[in-house]
Amino acid sequence: MRRFAVIDIPLPSRDAYAELFETWIAAVDLDSEERERLVGAALELAFGPRQLGPAILLDIARFVSTGTTRTQAGPALFSDAVDAFVTAVRLYVVPQYEGADRTDIDAALQGLQAVWPDRSSETWAQLDDALAAVAL
Repeated sequence: MRRFAVIDIPLPSRDAYAELFETWIAAVDLDSEERERLVGAALELAFGPRQLGPAILLDIARFVSTGTTRTQAGPALFSDAVDAFVTAVRLYVVPQYEGADRTDIDAALQGLQAVWPDRSSETWAQLDDALAAVAL
């Protein structure tokens, strides 16, 4: 760290970030309400206890887009974009919470649960387990 300058770059504004994420998931087959909820969930993560820059959200968007796309080889890996999104969160966001305390984990989970209150408790339990595994 002595040889490098560390420059903090602030997150884009919420509106700009939402627009950016929406362009990244443009190919995902969603109705307008589902798209709005997916963008809202991404913003909950980005502006959550551990702020996430565009690179992580781009990875999530690519995962959701790829995971929900049917290929010549067969059906898409995920029939539901929310399942793909939550899986991407486990892959790309959970490592960002390494060393987090339980308060930060609960805040992140509650932010996502507020977007999708109708999802099964199993969905959230798996994410909670993954976050708890990297927390203090």
